[in-house]
Amino acid sequence: MASRSADTWDWLALHQQAPASAIEHGADTDSLAAMVATLEARQHRMALLVQAMRELLEASGLLTTAQLLAKVEEIDLRDGVADGRHTPSKERHCGQCGRVNQSGRQRCLYCGSEDLVAGA
Repeated sequence: MASRSADTWDWLALHQQAPASAIEHGADTDSLAAMVATLEARQHRMALLVQAMRELLEASGLLTTAQLLAKVEEIDLRDGVADGRHTPSKERHCGQCGRVNQSGRQRCLYCGSEDLVAGA
């Protein structure tokens, strides 16, 4: 693994887009197999990164496994479903008043602005 941070990000391939859906484009078996191999390689790099971060934080006394698991459960339940997935927020923030609105709204509930932006 490279020692410079830019090289590390290149190694992790986090800057790359996920492969386009080959199924929608009628890809052949070889193309699908290549796509699966690419996704598996990315998943393994991410798992390695997470394990390294967990071990470093635990070794430095900044995090315990119990704290990590509690945070994982908290994040998993943010969408109200314990499914082992991170579901991004569907809230929208008003560009006018900054208040949070539900995703289905077309106008801000508080000020009436139509300037609603997806939240983080």
